[in-house]
Amino acid sequence: MSKHFLTLFSICALLCYVPTTLAANIYVDALATGANNGTSWADAYTSIQPAVLDANAMPGPDNIYVASGFYASGAPYVFTDPATMTGGLLYGFPTTLENFSGTSPIVEVLATDLDVTRVEFRNSLSHIAASASGVRLNKCRFQGAMDGSVRARWCWLVRGAKCKFFDNRSMWAGGAITAEDCKLVHIEQSEFKYNRTNGSGGAIHVNNPWLSAIGPLGRFKCENSIFGSNGSSFHGGAIAAKLAETKLANSLFTRNRARGGGAVAAACSPTRDARLLMVNCTVFGNAAGIDGGGVELLDAGPHIVHTEIHNSILWRNWALPPSILMKQVNRPPNVFTHSCVTGWGSLAWPGFANFALNPNLMFNGDVMPFSPCVDAGDPVVNPTLFDITMAPRIQGPNIDIGAYEQ
Repeated sequence: MSKHFLTLFSICALLCYVPTTLAANIYVDALATGANNGTSWADAYTSIQPAVLDANAMPGPDNIYVASGFYASGAPYVFTDPATMTGGLLYGFPTTLENFSGTSPIVEVLATDLDVTRVEFRNSLSHIAASASGVRLNKCRFQGAMDGSVRARWCWLVRGAKCKFFDNRSMWAGGAITAEDCKLVHIEQSEFKYNRTNGSGGAIHVNNPWLSAIGPLGRFKCENSIFGSNGSSFHGGAIAAKLAETKLANSLFTRNRARGGGAVAAACSPTRDARLLMVNCTVFGNAAGIDGGGVELLDAGPHIVHTEIHNSILWRNWALPPSILMKQVNRPPNVFTHSCVTGWGSLAWPGFANFALNPNLMFNGDVMPFSPCVDAGDPVVNPTLFDITMAPRIQGPNIDIGAYEQ
């Protein structure tokens, strides 16, 4: 009897149980005139701060929907519980966020997950500061940060897809993105222009001193992205990656400037190697004051940046060394194949199927139909399906060299 009673009690308990982890939908509209409790568009909050407080108070990944408009605050929006924030809704123009205090970021993410879609971040000290978190940015725009747009530390994921980072500044490193000891930084289909830093990494700075001391290196992947007219006072006009497993694929680097590594700088440490893989990238018209107008490899004693460059164009980059070839990359990559390189053959560097014929580049970095780079690459080293414009990767007998596919 007691057994049947317990079974019946269990069934009733399950039927009566209401999950507490269901996501809540919270609405924000600066023009709402209803009850302003965030439960619907009619009764939406008129500012974002109470929506964030609700999301933190309720269990589960809550969804914050923000109508088009301008939302300013003197204090950061601090997320401590998983949430998504989606903007650009209702009225057909952007959702723009700004912190007018000049002393704090617009958004802080503390030991949780945050997904942000279609939100514009303007001005402010910085835009997003994340610690021990996962941050996913989709179709967002970042402009006018005074000390770095996105700053992440000890995060398991920093992902940016279809984002634009324009005219951001940083005093120390990473004009657009700084990631320190993050397990994975993944950038795809994004654009970085006119970002500057007084340190290293005009657009992106990745450094993993703690991760490299205790285990595997942090990974940095950048795919199908454009870097133009970024600048650094030290290393990496567009990208500086230290103690990282770095992969750059189907991306364009042009008119970036730095003291060393006009486009890209990769570094190891005296105690640990690092890695750089560059596949189907176009690196042209970048400049460095001292070393590596295109790519700078910073070895340290017995340890090196193990570097592979495949299917890439390194053309007319400028730096101080008298060798035209060393203006493109400051030392021979460990593996160098199927690439179009200014000055190739002027030094006895090892490599396979490289050449110095004019690639016939257009202003946007694409090559003309009669370019020797068309159908001249190795498809084995680039398994991706799309080029920088998301056009199908192989459209002729073979894969093209460079970021674009003819």
